[in-house]
Amino acid sequence: IMFLFFYLIKKSIIKDKINYITSNLTIKTEDLNELKNLYKNKDFQIKNEFRFKYNNTEIKIESENEFLSFCNGKNESEIADLYFKLCNEGFLFDKVAYKKVINPKISIIIIALNREEFILRILRSIQNQPMKDIEIIFVDDASSDNSVKLLEIFQKYDERIIIIKHETNKGSLISRNEGAYNSKGEYIFYSDSDDLLLYDILNKAYKAAKNGDFEIVQFGVYRRDKKGIIWNYGEIRNTTPIYQPKLSSLMYYYRGYLKQTDWHIWGKLIKKEAFLRTLDSIDNYYLNSSMSVCEDGLLDFMLLKKAKSFIYIRDYGYIYFWNDNSIIHNLQSNINRALKDYFLYLKYLFEHTENNEYEKSMAGDQLNYVYNKFIRDFRKATKNFAFMYEILNLYINCPYIKFHYKIKAKIILNILKNKENLLQNKQYFIFI
Repeated sequence: IMFLFFYLIKKSIIKDKINYITSNLTIKTEDLNELKNLYKNKDFQIKNEFRFKYNNTEIKIESENEFLSFCNGKNESEIADLYFKLCNEGFLFDKVAYKKVINPKISIIIIALNREEFILRILRSIQNQPMKDIEIIFVDDASSDNSVKLLEIFQKYDERIIIIKHETNKGSLISRNEGAYNSKGEYIFYSDSDDLLLYDILNKAYKAAKNGDFEIVQFGVYRRDKKGIIWNYGEIRNTTPIYQPKLSSLMYYYRGYLKQTDWHIWGKLIKKEAFLRTLDSIDNYYLNSSMSVCEDGLLDFMLLKKAKSFIYIRDYGYIYFWNDNSIIHNLQSNINRALKDYFLYLKYLFEHTENNEYEKSMAGDQLNYVYNKFIRDFRKATKNFAFMYEILNLYINCPYIKFHYKIKAKIILNILKNKENLLQNKQYFIFI
C-alpha cells in the first residue's frame, strides 16, 4: 500500500511538470544563427554542461540533480555565487520547451530597457526554478538595442514569456504597474533585468505566503558587483509574522526586521490583490508620471502601509547586481531626470506620511539618503540649480521640521560653502 501511495505521488508530480512541457528543446538553425548574430558570438549555443573550478578542481554540472548534489554542505553565499555564474553562462537545467500556463501561481515582472546583455541571465534564473506554473512578463520600455529581438526568439521555446512593448519611453513606474495590470498570477514578483532570482525562491516564498495567507513575503538579498564580490544586502533579523497590527505594517518594518533597511519593490513576493489595492490608493498625478528613479521606493512605501499581513523568511532569494550604467547609479548622465524623480518622491512622502514616530522616522531616513546620495553629488555634477532649489524648499518646509533640524542645518551649511557658485544665481543668494 505504501509503495502504491508513493508511486501515485511521484506520478502526480511528474504529470504536473509535464503539463507545462511541449517538447524537448531543439533550437531551430535559423534561430540559433540569429542568436549568434545578436550576441555577436559565433560559438553561442544552448549549453549541455556547466564547468567551473572549485578549490583548484574542475567541476562539471550537467543536470539539476548534480547542481543540488554539489550544493549539499555549502554555505548560502557559495551556492548563490555558483547559481549566478551558472545562469550567467546561460546554462539550462531542463532542455525542454514550455507552453503557456493558464492559471499561473506567480507572475514574474521584469522591466527591460537596453538590457540585451542581461536578458539571458535573468531568464535562466527563472527557467531553472523548480516551480514551473508561472508566467514571465517582460515590459520593454522602448529599448534601442536587441532586447526585444532576443525575447521574441526565447518566447518561441517558452510560451510562458509575455512581451509588452512600448514605442516611447514611459518610465519604470508606469512599466511596473502595466506589468501588474496585465498579470494573471495570484502573486507577483518584481525583478530588475540585471538582477537574478536565486534557486527555488519561488517555491519557498509561495509556500510561506500560502501557509499563513501573507500578502508580502520578504527574504534575504545579496548584492554582487562586476568584480564578483558578493555580500549581504538585506539580512533578516526577525521572522515573526505580522497580521494587520493596530499600527501599520510599515511601522513594524522599521523595528529591526532587516539588518539594512532599504526600500525596493523587487525581491519580494506580493499578493496581486494587495498590490492593486496599493495602486488604487496612489494619486494619478504620481501614478502616471514617468518616474524611473525611486519609483520602487514610492510603491514599497504605500504597499507596506496597505498590506494586511507580511512575513520574513530566512532564505536568501535574490541577487541585486550593482550595475554602474543603471539610471540610479549613473548620476552624471541622468542628473536632471534623477533629481526630478526624487523631487516627486519626497513631495509624495511629505504629503502621505502620517503623524506617528515610525513613519516620521522612515521619512527622516529617506531625507538623509536623498541628501547624502543626491544633493551632494548633484552639486558636483552640474551648475544647474533648478532641481536643487526645489528639493531644498521641500526640506525647509517639511511638516516634520523639528525632527529634521539636523538635516536642515546640513543643507544650509552646504549652501554657505558654495557661495561663489550661488552668487551667479541671485534667487539662491536671496534664499540664503
